[in-house]
Amino acid sequence: MTIRIILISFLWVFFFSSFGFSKPKTDEWIALGPFGGDVTALALDPKNPHILYAGTNDGQIYKSENEGKWWVRLQPGLGEKGIAIKTLALHPWNPKIIYAGTWGLWNKGGLFKSPDAGKTWKRIGSGLQNVDVRALAFDPSFPDVMYAGTLNGVYKSTDTGVTWVRLSQGLKNIHIESLAIDPENPKILYAGSWRRVYKSTDGGVSWSLIPVGMDLDSDVFSLLIDTRSPNTLYAATCNGIFKTFNGGKVWRKFSKKEGLTTIRVQSLALDPQDPKVLYAGTVGGLFKSTDAGATWQLITEDSLIVWSIIIHPRDGKKIYLGIENGAVIKSEDGGLTWVETNRGITDTHIRTLIQNPHNPQIIYVGTLNGRNFGGVFQSKEGGVHWKKMTQGLTNFNVEVLATNLMNPSTIYAGTWAGVFKTTNGGESWTKSPGILGRERITTLTVDPYQSEVVYAGTPQGLFKSTSGGKEWSRLELQGKPLYTMEISLLNPKILYVGTGSGLYRSLDGGLKWKKLPTRILGNEKIRAVALKPDDPQVLLVGTSKGLFRSSNGGFKWKVIPIRSDNPGIKKITVDPISPGVLYVVEETGHQIYRSQDDGLTWEKVRLDFGPDREIETITLDVVNSETIYVGTAGNGLYSYTLPTGTSPLPSQKTFFPSSFLRLK
Repeated sequence: MTIRIILISFLWVFFFSSFGFSKPKTDEWIALGPFGGDVTALALDPKNPHILYAGTNDGQIYKSENEGKWWVRLQPGLGEKGIAIKTLALHPWNPKIIYAGTWGLWNKGGLFKSPDAGKTWKRIGSGLQNVDVRALAFDPSFPDVMYAGTLNGVYKSTDTGVTWVRLSQGLKNIHIESLAIDPENPKILYAGSWRRVYKSTDGGVSWSLIPVGMDLDSDVFSLLIDTRSPNTLYAATCNGIFKTFNGGKVWRKFSKKEGLTTIRVQSLALDPQDPKVLYAGTVGGLFKSTDAGATWQLITEDSLIVWSIIIHPRDGKKIYLGIENGAVIKSEDGGLTWVETNRGITDTHIRTLIQNPHNPQIIYVGTLNGRNFGGVFQSKEGGVHWKKMTQGLTNFNVEVLATNLMNPSTIYAGTWAGVFKTTNGGESWTKSPGILGRERITTLTVDPYQSEVVYAGTPQGLFKSTSGGKEWSRLELQGKPLYTMEISLLNPKILYVGTGSGLYRSLDGGLKWKKLPTRILGNEKIRAVALKPDDPQVLLVGTSKGLFRSSNGGFKWKVIPIRSDNPGIKKITVDPISPGVLYVVEETGHQIYRSQDDGLTWEKVRLDFGPDREIETITLDVVNSETIYVGTAGNGLYSYTLPTGTSPLPSQKTFFPSSFLRLK
């Protein structure tokens, strides 16, 4: 039976290689998506409205020079992790100067500046260090004078942001979310706080609360001045929209009775040609008013969370939205219709990838939730377009996807809250019952020939199901956190698991386990395990101490040096067509090494898709193993086809890739 299956596998690979698909002719990294993410800030070049910038909740900044048709991630970006983009502002007189206000997720927020249209960035702001910056505003008559709204009040700079002074009179311990400046009298400023609006009439020296008509607990996320009538001001809050006709003396509230079915409003924009037309971005979609706010109508799906709104300065019907869980959408007819315009924005955390062995153009990726852009995505064109496949998937943190050779429409997803299963290629998912409904799944493997036999690794040990996930039994390895698992294609009774305390092997489908002697590996967490597809006795193991090889099922080991300092290894992939070709990802996730001679010598694989983003998964295309797929933490999925002539001839044996069985 095994020989017959291997022969069928060989014929599948031969068919696809010879007739089904052509070999890619590129040696460049190609961004495949899934395109999208959480865009928290948008900015448009005032002198060239074809140019837009988008900032994400993951601290990345993208640029488009063709009205959003394609975006490019700016490198090296801000150069810091753990921060989110809250606001982007372009200098009104010199739009090549860009400012990014950030807030800290686990790092310190602050202000960053680019003098060259985003090519390079530097943290700036003497006097403003390590302060979360939520809003920026320029003096309209002299924009070298700037104001910053922070979680520690309002700051002012008179030298394009080099130095800052805190304006504290009347604003002691006040968190500021938004700013606005009177275009006719720049000494008049407004600051939206976590509790209503403050006003200054002396250039920010002193401030006073202007609360009449506004709810006490109104967090003011955005302030908007009608430039044709500066005493008219709108405030977007957690309690709806407020409007004043007299510079804030009295506010009028617009909420549900005026049509705002969602009252948490996060952004506002005014049509530059018609001041009666306003747009309000909320946690329940985009609303539009054509009567200066008296009534409102929802013009998008209510599932959209809108962070930012940009309107073309010369065409009020052209609107851009920065949204959560989708990046950027655009309308060219005043909001009647909308299209995604986010190609190139890859603010996604790819944890796992599988291909359909019957049709390798069908690819599935599992992503982490991040800020709601997670779950399972499917492409039927090799990554050209993607569809989110999450019906029934109640946890969007997908660590691992697994299928098998015989029934690729049945897929298992290991998440942070148990195992989910689909029998229709991802169209719908059901949760596996039992103890695994509460467990975080760290690794998942399906028997290559029996799709009902599944193994699931968790921080608490290993589980097995012989009923397609309906029932689970706890195997011997109780209380041992599992990090990686490998099953033999030739004999699926043979399994290896890597734990936090060594490597284990089973020869009977998981009933009994033996801890393998791994003294040479040290007392290290086993991060990666890979089997040679033509011999389950030959295996490779990666730890923080390097790469190791055994030729007798794990009883004797030798070190495989990659470079002089033996970097730690987190991922290993063996070429199924030429098993002497190996790929490893070093522990930091920032470099791939490749060997064409079974580990004797190694070379770096050129990376140019963003060295600041860690590689989370690597696999080889089923048809053309010279094509690599790489999933990154926060920068999406990329493919790379090695230059012609860099690979050896295939070996005489061809085996179906184990990457189809389990990828993580």
